[in-house]
Amino acid sequence: MTATPDSSARRSSAPATPPPGDIAGWRALAEETRAMIGDRDPLEVLAEQDASLRAAFARIPSRHYHSPEGEGRWSAAHVVPHLIDTELAWAFRIRQVVVEDRPLMQGFDQARWADEFGYAEEDLEESLALLAALRRRNLRFFRALTPAQWERCGVHADRGPESLRDIARLLAGHDLRHLRQLQRLAVRFGDASESATSPGGSTAT
Repeated sequence: MTATPDSSARRSSAPATPPPGDIAGWRALAEETRAMIGDRDPLEVLAEQDASLRAAFARIPSRHYHSPEGEGRWSAAHVVPHLIDTELAWAFRIRQVVVEDRPLMQGFDQARWADEFGYAEEDLEESLALLAALRRRNLRFFRALTPAQWERCGVHADRGPESLRDIARLLAGHDLRHLRQLQRLAVRFGDASESATSPGGSTAT
């Protein structure tokens, strides 16, 4: 079955975030996100991303792939492209942190990126494969860090100083946050044998 994004899906807003300049709000959101992994090793959480996402998408019926969680909220179709752009952004930032002295890490408007770059229209299987490749490369980066490098910091434009240790925990918590979003969508729309990814691996978009 083919699911076609409608105009409301394309215009869905990103998950709620603090307004620009609200440093305390952004820091609180980051701490809440890091706390989602509990005592787990963040690299273990990061390594589970591909399998966890595929399991989550298997529970979402293809006809609801572009159905938003609620009015003005993202659909399942927005999640993986957002994770790809997040992975790309952090790939640059974390490498800056190793070779530069407290570099500025610029943020981005995730809602505008989703609209401008057509997240809702991207192919799921292609997106999952790309994300998995990016994640493998970033995991190799993290695993090669020395103890001293883990403590190196960049200065995020919205949150202030963050070490590479902070960033790894943030990325892992960010994974879990979006997995929970997909789980909520699966609960809302119900499990079905017809999932967003067909048995042959192609995407119903």
